Amino acid sequence: MSIAAPAARVLVVQPAATVAVARNRRWQRLKKNQLSMLGGAIIVILALVAVFGPFVAPYPRDASGAVHVSSRLQAPDGLHWFGTDEVGRDILTRILFGARVSLGAGLLVLVSATVLGTTLGLISSYVGGMTDLLLQRVTDVFLTVPGLILAMAVSAALGPSQELEARASSFGTCCQTS
Repeated sequence: MSIAAPAARVLVVQPAATVAVARNRRWQRLKKNQLSMLGGAIIVILALVAVFGPFVAPYPRDASGAVHVSSRLQAPDGLHWFGTDEVGRDILTRILFGARVSLGAGLLVLVSATVLGTTLGLISSYVGGMTDLLLQRVTDVFLTVPGLILAMAVSAALGPSQELEARASSFGTCCQTS
């Protein structure tokens, strides 16, 4: 009885024109879906607001903690489109400056979770055996805890800091997605 060797796999490379046609077909399908286009437009607008918001903010000093007691708690009007807060700072300005911080924190969480999850997955698949089993069980434990509660616990343990809070959020997100 002879044992036949497995057939060799042949790598087929598609021409660039075929790839371009497939990409164009996907874009056409995406354009037909109105909700996808609306969601994409909202994301682009929010990203533009986060990037360029501080340059168009009506009262940039309000973002650095200026106090205007005479104009506190004003309703929205022509000068303050979203009104003012308890110490007279323009709320629109604070939102425009805060969008940049939120976008940066979100990107930091995304990159951190991707790097950590990919690294753990590579280690698990390369080493295998007990290491793979141990990483799977640790991941299962983290998946049983809701991500927000886990991020709050890590953030509370690390103390108050924007960078540490972003790291805690990435830790909670990574543990929920890996």
